Amino acid sequence: MATEICSSGAYSISRACKVLNLGKATVYYKTKKDDSEVMNELQLKG
Repeated sequence: MATEICSSGAYSISRACKVLNLGKATVYYKTKKDDSEVMNELQLKG
């Protein structure tokens, strides 16, 4: 969600994370395992 807010260029990642009460690490974190199957299923249900 923070990256979506920042994609318009109006807000920085730091500001978006502060408003959303998230750590910046949640934006930059990259998982080591492949969850693409799970993500696809969640997108189909949403």
